[in-house]
Amino acid sequence: MGEHLQPIANAGSSSQLATLLAHAEAAAHLRDQKSVAVVLQQLETLTSKESRANDSAAPIEIRAWVAFTHGDLKDAVALLKPLAERQAKIGKGEVEIPAREMLADMLLQRGKPAEALEQYRQSLSSDPNRFNALLDAIEAAKQ
Repeated sequence: MGEHLQPIANAGSSSQLATLLAHAEAAAHLRDQKSVAVVLQQLETLTSKESRANDSAAPIEIRAWVAFTHGDLKDAVALLKPLAERQAKIGKGEVEIPAREMLADMLLQRGKPAEALEQYRQSLSSDPNRFNALLDAIEAAKQ
């Protein structure tokens, strides 16, 4: 799965984390536990080598997607909710995906459209006009 998306050589931990997050989300959507195990192993290696990687929201998001892929929605929500609350208070990085949107995506995929819609509404109030959030909020409302 991940052979097509690779971090830029020598670009540092932020590039590697962004790539690992993309891999984790893709594995979650495909319910690919083998790929998500590889992502988790790569994350552990990266965070043990670089302390800057631990300052990012990405390791939390990756671990949440890993839990979600293993069918543990409760743990995934427990990981993402504090991050979503923190982002609501202090903001998020320019290129970060809102944690609340990720939370909503997980809830929608697990058949909880009412809960997902509430999370999409909150996410869109702080990050308006995000196409995927708008599209998925419509889907949650339909359900």
